[in-house]
Amino acid sequence: MEGMTIIRHCPLNRTEFEERYDSDAACYGAIARITLRKEMKCPRCGGEAGGTMVMASVESRGVPWKKQLWQCRQCRHKFNALGNTVLAETKLPLRTWFRLFWWMCATDEPTSARKAFSSETQAEQGFQIKQERSAWTALQRIRRAMMPKEKLSGTVQLGLTEVRHLYRRRGSPEACAAIAAIREPYAATIATLPCLESDAITQFAIRHIAPGSTIITGRASRFDGLGVAGFVQTREPQTNPEDPFTRPRFVDQLAKHLDSCMTKVHHAQVSECNLPEYFAEFSFRHAYAYKSVGQRFYKLLQTILK
Repeated sequence: MEGMTIIRHCPLNRTEFEERYDSDAACYGAIARITLRKEMKCPRCGGEAGGTMVMASVESRGVPWKKQLWQCRQCRHKFNALGNTVLAETKLPLRTWFRLFWWMCATDEPTSARKAFSSETQAEQGFQIKQERSAWTALQRIRRAMMPKEKLSGTVQLGLTEVRHLYRRRGSPEACAAIAAIREPYAATIATLPCLESDAITQFAIRHIAPGSTIITGRASRFDGLGVAGFVQTREPQTNPEDPFTRPRFVDQLAKHLDSCMTKVHHAQVSECNLPEYFAEFSFRHAYAYKSVGQRFYKLLQTILK
């Protein structure tokens, strides 16, 4: 049913996208239709929302339009459909946000604030952002919304990789990350590790993989703690049992693709504290690589509004 919903509501091409979301009111209407399908929660206290009311004092490019509000039954706080999303309290027009979503889904390369702020991108995509810092903040909000919200389950492949192309002080050690992925249906979680010891790998699995799942790893001794932690562990044969970077085949493909993508982000220099957001964008982009731009756009919109 979810797949049918995406196909029915997603724009088929850029022309249909521009016609469907030609104003802030149209963008807000699309957001409200998605949020109405779930139980509304108050962004202030988390309480259940009650009846609705209408406010008509909102303008988009000089045209007044109505915005629907919910009221919390506990604290009486009034909020709109953006209340619990990354779009809450935004100063950018909703049309700008929607065009950022479309651009992120249409481009084949990782996005960056420098690209979003460039005059070529803004003229081509039809949005205007006056400061590069604002573009960076908006992209980081979107990436945070892409982060996995559920643990992986079933048969999960787990491997390690070196994260190069980081902005680091001279002499600092290279960062390492763990990649956990499911082939069908595709899902992946990537996170940096404080070290390559067995305890760090086991803690990563406990945080991101459901108990009882089958984990496929290499034969390195660093993965020995997974069986004790409540997972069913399967090891793949490999030439060098103590090489921690020998990975299951699917995770190995992801690691190589990740390294290629990181070289294209901000002159291959990313701060380590921002890696989780870039990892989330990579996982989302890889998961829906074979979908149309319109389907990726609508899926991103659903993800952001969760």
